[in-house]
Amino acid sequence: MTETLLGTCQECGSDRIEIMTRVTGFFSKVNGWNKGKIGELRNRADAKAMNKKILAGA
Repeated sequence: MTETLLGTCQECGSDRIEIMTRVTGFFSKVNGWNKGKIGELRNRADAKAMNKKILAGA
């Protein structure tokens, strides 16, 4: 999911995507979120990517 924050599909390159997230077991569309909530989601995505890099180097 983190990569979909870029706004394009990694499979076909389409920009016609809808970002969803799962919060406490429920899926929700991200397009109705405010700037702060979107920022939190991006921060989580960045942290996840960094953890992947760290673990890959271990």
